[in-house]
Amino acid sequence: MNAPGWPGANSAGSALSPLHRAYFLMVGLFAMWVGVWGTFMPSRVALALPWQVPALHSRVIGAMYLSGWILALGAMMLSAAHENDRTRARIISPFLVLLLPAVVLEVSRFADQVTWSHPGIVGGLAVLVATFTIGVYLARGDWRRTLQ
Repeated sequence: MNAPGWPGANSAGSALSPLHRAYFLMVGLFAMWVGVWGTFMPSRVALALPWQVPALHSRVIGAMYLSGWILALGAMMLSAAHENDRTRARIISPFLVLLLPAVVLEVSRFADQVTWSHPGIVGGLAVLVATFTIGVYLARGDWRRTLQ
């Protein structure tokens, strides 16, 4: 339920499907956990990546990349799950849609340094494709109503 005085409080949109809401909740919680974990133990996160990361770079990744982008992704997904309103969740769809191409572009730039047999590649790609698909699903609709 929307709080009075918040943008979009008077516009009742359709609820998210239970599958989309569960996905936002699971991935949001996981992203928040990875973001916090990466902030305080970046060298541990670096061990889980499918490429080698020097110690200094792991601290930079933990402080900037994980803390910023991963925590933002988690917060947006948890917010969308909490709102349970497709119209209000539509505002995060550009981030969800652009995440897959951005990661593919970045990984392709350094393809020779990636351990392609790492199990995280398949899992990460599955999450990114699902996130992209849900982002496209959310992006469809009346943006004027979303931005009111």
